[in-house]
Amino acid sequence: MSDRIGLFAGSFDPVTNGHVDIIRRASGLFDKLYVGLFYNKDKTGLFEPARRQIMLKEALGDLKNVEVVAARDSLAVDIARQHQVTHLVRGLRNAQDLEYEANLAFFNSQLAQEIETVFLLTALDYRYFSSSRIRELIHFGADISPYVPQGVVKEVEKKCENKQKFKWWLISGISLILLLMVLFFPLPYYLEMPGGAYDIRSVVTVNHKKDKEKGSYNFVAVSLSKATPIKVLYAWLTPFTEITSAKETTGGVSDADYMRINQFYMETSQNGAIYEALTLAHKKANFNYMGVYVLQVSKNSTFKGVLNIADTVTGVNDKTFHSSKELIKYVSGLKLSSKVSVQYTSENKKKTAKGKVIKLSNGKNGIGIGLVDHTKVTSDDKIEFSTNGIGGPSAGLMFTLDIYDQLVKEDLCKGRIIAGTGTIGEDGTVGDIGGADMKVAAADRINADIFFVPNNPVSKATLKKIPKLSLIIKKLNRLLKN
Repeated sequence: MSDRIGLFAGSFDPVTNGHVDIIRRASGLFDKLYVGLFYNKDKTGLFEPARRQIMLKEALGDLKNVEVVAARDSLAVDIARQHQVTHLVRGLRNAQDLEYEANLAFFNSQLAQEIETVFLLTALDYRYFSSSRIRELIHFGADISPYVPQGVVKEVEKKCENKQKFKWWLISGISLILLLMVLFFPLPYYLEMPGGAYDIRSVVTVNHKKDKEKGSYNFVAVSLSKATPIKVLYAWLTPFTEITSAKETTGGVSDADYMRINQFYMETSQNGAIYEALTLAHKKANFNYMGVYVLQVSKNSTFKGVLNIADTVTGVNDKTFHSSKELIKYVSGLKLSSKVSVQYTSENKKKTAKGKVIKLSNGKNGIGIGLVDHTKVTSDDKIEFSTNGIGGPSAGLMFTLDIYDQLVKEDLCKGRIIAGTGTIGEDGTVGDIGGADMKVAAADRINADIFFVPNNPVSKATLKKIPKLSLIIKKLNRLLKN
């Protein structure tokens, strides 16, 4: 007589005590019983198929004639034939199951007439058990130990523990992201606050000599940084700190162009300071034309994206000029749409770019750039600056005072700590500046004896915060009157 081989198939997600009861009873009816773990690769269950297979083997380990096999996207009769199965085993819990299983048995018999289907009634204790109900209990964290093998309970506990760990990792990760956003996420605003006060001797040398006189001239700076949420909070809690929009601060240009503009202003202030100090000291000084600074590039210019703000145009069509007026006159005389080459320096590198002559908004021909003369002061006296990373024009006044004092050797400083701010024009005019209150606060930190500033009104709030400033202003007004 041939062996009787059975196959009990299901998804077992997860295996229940009802499943185990049917398998245990069926194992006594057959010489060999296969438990088929059937799954669909496109459907995700509560447990991965590999974990289900492990739980089944643990629950059925004492049944020597039972073997667990896995089948993906297969018909039960096809797996049965592969293992020479003679009978399909099905469990019945109620009349509803009977209707479903009878229909399934009909089609299985049509597909494999040699394989019989055997129905086993579920024991009364397990009649209402189902994997779907167990999954629901697991979802709500209910106790499932009365309904499933112990191995499933442990697997669920492990899964819950991993889920809890993941939850804390997720919370920690989100918290870290939020913290990083608070600390570093850039907002469309800038923060202005008191910067440092810098001894000019650290950035200027005159005739290669070190100024050893007591006291110092100091230029003061406003610290500018992109706003982040934490910095905005700091600004609200800190005096002399202002929040301004990006457009208000940079004028709508890119950060890179804004830095170039400030570098241009710094170079211009140095040039003006050198010339004015030399002139006041009755020293010979000349302006040498270096080219033209690019201050803006129009949207319709063919050099848009090529020339950058603060680049220096040194020639057009290999022709050089002695002033911006000569350059403008030459370019305006070129034919509309004619090809033109521009020689320029960018970041100390000589370059050439090609484009076309366009019609400007004023009706004249041009290449579409806003410009101003780039000049450099030449003199028998060697005056050198090293202000890398510092921009803006407001140090011109203090540069002039320090250079002049070193040139004439009168020791105007007289051991005092003198700070100040203000632009310097080529005609010696001291120009207006912004952020005076923040610069006064920076000077106060170094205990400056005198603070020079253009005649800007100082608010009562600022005087109240720094009482010493009121005394300095009164003293300065007395000196000016005398």
